[in-house]
Amino acid sequence: MPQNMKLDINVTLSGQENADNSWTVHAVYSVRNCNPPSQGVVTASGAIDLTKMAKTADYSSATDMTFTIISTVHDKNGYGANVCFPDPHSSAVEFTRDQVPGPPSAPPESEFTVNTSIGTPYFLLFTDLDNSVGSYEYCLKISCCNIQTGSTPVLVRLDPPITNRPADN
Repeated sequence: MPQNMKLDINVTLSGQENADNSWTVHAVYSVRNCNPPSQGVVTASGAIDLTKMAKTADYSSATDMTFTIISTVHDKNGYGANVCFPDPHSSAVEFTRDQVPGPPSAPPESEFTVNTSIGTPYFLLFTDLDNSVGSYEYCLKISCCNIQTGSTPVLVRLDPPITNRPADN
């Protein structure tokens, strides 16, 4: 039985807490691992193009995507900030489907599954089941907190797109 394709992505964050307690965070995405081996699937801005995943008989069309946070985000005093995916993990990602014409809409629930049993706040896994051929926007949400002051965590949105494979791929 074919296994799911795998796409492991590092999300390298830099930024700082602002004087008004808001956060400015920039993300650079890079592929840590891709099975089957494929090139150009993820851009530095986080756009994912699953049409660039090599299709072989060993793999199904479903893709397990993992995101790992690597952070150099600092609080306003220059200390390392606590940056992680919010709990529960199911709240760490939102999906909307690109449609023409009309506004984006939520994809069918059968398109993506988010693994909520991961034991670390720095790692997120979701699976694109490839049940439709649409393109999607995904929005990762991270939580930033000033460790020194124990401030309430603030959600920051990161918002790149996913391009799905055509039905015959």
